[in-house]
Amino acid sequence: MTETHPTSEFKVTFSVVPQEVSVEGVRLDALTGLGPDDLEEIGRDTAAHVTVRPGSTGVGAAGLGIELILAYVSIPGDLLALIEIGKKIKSAIKKIQARQARSITISDSDTMAAVAAASVPGELIGKLQGTRLRLSGIYSAASPRTG
Repeated sequence: MTETHPTSEFKVTFSVVPQEVSVEGVRLDALTGLGPDDLEEIGRDTAAHVTVRPGSTGVGAAGLGIELILAYVSIPGDLLALIEIGKKIKSAIKKIQARQARSITISDSDTMAAVAAASVPGELIGKLQGTRLRLSGIYSAASPRTG
C-alpha cells in the first residue's frame, strides 16, 4: 500500500504576453520564461514540484493568466518554514520577471501569507522560533470573519 502525504500548494498568477495567447486561450507550449526547462530550474531553486496551468488575473472581466504552482509534499507548520517558502516564491517571481516583464496576481491566502512572512526583518526571525501559523485569510468588509 502506497502512503500518501498532504501537499501544500502556493500559487502565483502571471500576466500573458500576446505570443502566448491563441483563440483557444493561453498557449502553454509558447510561454516565455515558464517553459519546461525554466520550470525544472525553478523547481531545483525552490525545492518544490513546479507546474503551470491557465489562470486569470482578476474577477469579472478578468484577463488571461498563467498560474505557477509550487507544490511541497509536506512542510512544517511553523512560521520560520513559511518565511523560507516565501523567500523562494519571491525569488521565483523575480527570475520569471527577469526573463519576461509580467505583472503578477496573488489571490491565494497561503501564498500571500508566505510572501508577507518573507518580509519579516532579520532581527525578528530569532524571536519567531517555535511559533506556528494558525490562520490566514483574505479579509474585506464583505467577509463573514470581519463581523
